[in-house]
Amino acid sequence: MGSSESLEQGPGRRPVLLALRCYGRELARRPRPTVPAMLPPALGNIGIAHIAPLAVAKLVGGIADRAGTGHGPILPYVLAHAGAVLAGETLWRVGLHCLNRLDALGIEHLYVIGMDELFAKDAAFFHDISRD
Repeated sequence: MGSSESLEQGPGRRPVLLALRCYGRELARRPRPTVPAMLPPALGNIGIAHIAPLAVAKLVGGIADRAGTGHGPILPYVLAHAGAVLAGETLWRVGLHCLNRLDALGIEHLYVIGMDELFAKDAAFFHDISRD
């Protein structure tokens, strides 16, 4: 009951593939803004999801090895964790700014292409004077 009805009501496969293909062409057409839009979020994820937990794991391992700890042995790991998170979040902010700019440029170009095609169809319709 739900599977066949939901497939008919949702968007067709062809329009989604067309939109993805057009968007992919826009990304390939503009490598200069694409690289800064894609690379910083990826590096930010590495900093937040991998480097920061590794600093915490190293801290916990150091605490487990030594019974008594002071501020001296703990401070480098805390600073490494804070630095990794701060750098990752900063990279994400820069990447989001570049992504927003890339999206705006791509949407603008796709809008112009779509309007040109629409105007061409309108002109073809109104200039079609084939009469029987």
